[in-house]
Amino acid sequence: MIVSVQWRHVCMTHLVRTQIRRLAAGIAQLFQMDRRTWLETNDKGLWIKGKRWPLRPWRRFLPWQDVREIQAVMRDCFTMHVLSLDFVTSNGKRVRVDEIMEGWSDLVTDVSKRFSGFDLECFQQIKSLPLREGSATCWRSL
Repeated sequence: MIVSVQWRHVCMTHLVRTQIRRLAAGIAQLFQMDRRTWLETNDKGLWIKGKRWPLRPWRRFLPWQDVREIQAVMRDCFTMHVLSLDFVTSNGKRVRVDEIMEGWSDLVTDVSKRFSGFDLECFQQIKSLPLREGSATCWRSL
């Protein structure tokens, strides 16, 4: 009789631990997967889309005609350096997109084709800075 009580206790403890691990993994997955951001471009402008929580998507649109300046920015984020593009609009607002967002390479290709005089070498200027932080203007409207 004592053996069966102990065996039940071991089985229940294992079951509870397994359920707690699954719950913790599910919660961690919610926080990781739903902070996703991606970039999409079309003829009219740039869409920045993302998800904060399940069923709570957000999006922001930046028309190409509102862009007055594009800057490349290198930021130190403690564990890694992040390259960003800052789009300065006609009303002075900045819209920042990072290389860690999905669609980054398509965006850089599209921007280099869309804005005549866009300088791809400004990325190399930023990467060669000794402190690995700084900015360079890649394009400015006349």
